[in-house]
Amino acid sequence: MATIAINEYPQLSALCWSRAIRNIEEPDAFQLYESGWRFIEKDRLTTSELELITRLTERYGNGVLNV
Repeated sequence: MATIAINEYPQLSALCWSRAIRNIEEPDAFQLYESGWRFIEKDRLTTSELELITRLTERYGNGVLNV
């Protein structure tokens, strides 16, 4: 299973503020985006982070991000 470097994605990094990890597995990242969406600063999402969220949504959410 693929892992994601948390520090490459600012909003994911913010969601992981209390975790002492540097990498996260893709399904876990998807779950964090879904459960923590209310904390995401949408206007601060980078293009690469939007692409990551889209990819994770297609792969683990069957095209749906439940927010």
